[in-house]
Amino acid sequence: MPEVLGFPEFWVYVSGLVEIILGLGMILPVSRRRAGFSTAIFLVMVYWANLNMWVNDISIGDTDFTTFEHMLRATAQFGMIWLTLWIAEWPVKKEK
Repeated sequence: MPEVLGFPEFWVYVSGLVEIILGLGMILPVSRRRAGFSTAIFLVMVYWANLNMWVNDISIGDTDFTTFEHMLRATAQFGMIWLTLWIAEWPVKKEK
């Protein structure tokens, strides 16, 4: 978690709660589109923490990530963003 935010444990719990709410929103058809877009935005926002770990060579506990592993995480993050936009049915298909 970037130091500028402070209270890393608090932000981990808050982001986890947001992930659960957004996940439930994507399950329900009535909120799927909005939750999909919201999840894509959320994933862009939380990537800041992953990028911070990469740039500042921060480990998680005893685990150090190599550059290749950081690149895999970034690829997975972009894949999840694409997937949530696909779930949100974006771009909207034009009707004939």
